[in-house]
Amino acid sequence: MAFEKFRLKVAEKLINGRTSKSASNIAVSSAIRSLVTGKPFYTSLDSQSELENEYRTNPVLSSVINMKADYSANAVISVRNIKNGEIITDKDFRNTKSNDHILKQMFRLKNNPNPLQSTKEFLSLVSIFKDVFGNGYIYGNSATNDVNIRDIAYMWAVWSQYMKPVTTGKYFDSTSIDSIIKGWEWEWNTYKKNFTTNEILHRKEPNVRLKTPSDLVLGESRQVSLAWALSNIKIAYESRNVIAKERGMRAIISTNNKDGNVGSVPMDSDEKTEVQKDLKTNYGFLEGQDQFMVTRHNISVHSIDQDVRKLGLLNEISSDAMVVAERYGVPEVLVKLYMKGATFENQESSERRMYQNTTIPESKDRTDDINDWLKTRDFGYEYINSFDHIPVLQENVKDRSETNRNINIVQKELFFSGAITYNHWLQELGNPAVNEAWAKKRITQMNENEIQIIKGNYTISKSENN
Repeated sequence: MAFEKFRLKVAEKLINGRTSKSASNIAVSSAIRSLVTGKPFYTSLDSQSELENEYRTNPVLSSVINMKADYSANAVISVRNIKNGEIITDKDFRNTKSNDHILKQMFRLKNNPNPLQSTKEFLSLVSIFKDVFGNGYIYGNSATNDVNIRDIAYMWAVWSQYMKPVTTGKYFDSTSIDSIIKGWEWEWNTYKKNFTTNEILHRKEPNVRLKTPSDLVLGESRQVSLAWALSNIKIAYESRNVIAKERGMRAIISTNNKDGNVGSVPMDSDEKTEVQKDLKTNYGFLEGQDQFMVTRHNISVHSIDQDVRKLGLLNEISSDAMVVAERYGVPEVLVKLYMKGATFENQESSERRMYQNTTIPESKDRTDDINDWLKTRDFGYEYINSFDHIPVLQENVKDRSETNRNINIVQKELFFSGAITYNHWLQELGNPAVNEAWAKKRITQMNENEIQIIKGNYTISKSENN
C-alpha cells in the first residue's frame, strides 16, 4: 500500500511537471503511463491512424519497412511477348521503334506510372502502404469503365488509411469480386472520391479477424502481432532519450563523519550548499572544468549507474528488432546495417537471402496481380521482373545460365528426334508456350514451312529433318 501511494505521487509529479493541463486531458509517455496504471504498457494498433503513427515514430519498424521498399524498387521491369517468349527490354524497345500500340502502352506505363512519380518512387510507395496498413491500393486512371493496358492512362498509389470498401454483405455465395464489393470510398478531411471495383487493384495481408463486414475483404497489418515488441522498442528509446537529455542524478553524496554514539553525522546546510556549488560550477565535462574533485569535507560518494548497456536498453532494442525483422521477412543483419551504416561479414549472404526469400517472391506476386488487373496477357504481353543485375545475385545468375544451357541441349536433341513438341521445349526452359498449332506438334508432324519457323534459331541438318 505504501509503494502504491508512492507510485501515484511520483506519477502525478511527473505529469504535472510536463504540462499545466489536467492529467486526464493529456497524452503522456509510455513510461509514465505504465507508472500511473501500474500495469505493463503496449502500443494500441487498432486504428489506421495508430498504424501510421507507429510507422512514422518507431525507428526500427520504419527501417524494416523502408528497407523492403528499397529492395523491391531495385527491380528491372521488362515486357515478354507471350506468343514467342521474347523478352523485350527498354533498350530493345528503343532500338526497334515499334508501332505496336499495346507495346508502347506497356513501356510508357512502366516508365511513367503517373505525372508525379518515377517507377522507383511508385514501387516504393506501393510496398510501404501494404506493409504499414496490411492493405495496398493502386488506382487505374482509364478513359473507359474497363481498366486494361490498352486504355489506361496512369497508375496511382492510394493512401490506404483513408480507403474503405463498400460491401454487399455477400461472401460465400459470390462468384465475382463485384458481388462482394460494390466499390471503394476514399475520404481525407473534406475531400471524397468514389472508385468502382475494377478501378482499384487491392492487395492485402491475411486477416483472421472478423468483427465487421469490412474484415471480409480487408487485410490486417503485420504490426498488430508486433504490439509488444514495438512497445518495448519505444520505451527503450524513450529511456535512452531521457538519460541523454536529463542525465539525472549521477551520485548520492553523504557525510562520512561518524559519532561514537549515534553513528553517521549528517551535513549541515552550509556544507551541502558548498559541495553542490562546487560540483555545479567547477566540475564536469565542459571546457575549463575539472573532472576530479578534492575536498576538505569528509564525504562518501555512492554512484548511480546510467550506462544504457548495463541497463539492458541496447539489448532490448536489438532483441525486439529481430522479432520485427523476422515478421517482415528481413534478415536481422540487414537491419543493423541499415540503421548503423556498418558492414558485416555475412552481409552478402543476408542480402542474397533477402532477395531470394522476400523481395523476389513478393515482387513477382505484385507483378502478376498487375498483369491480371490490366489484362495484359489478353493483348499478348506481360510484365516480368528481374533482379539479375544485383551484384550479390550474380553467382546465382551464372549457375542458372549454366543449368539452362544444359537443359536446352537435352531438349533440343529430344525435339529434333521427334520425342517432344516445341512448346514442351520452351516450357522446360521456363518460357511460356506458344499459342500456335505448329508449336504443339512434334517435328515429325510438321510440314516444311513450319520447320522453317524454327530454323531461324537453329541450323537444321538433313538428318534432323528426316
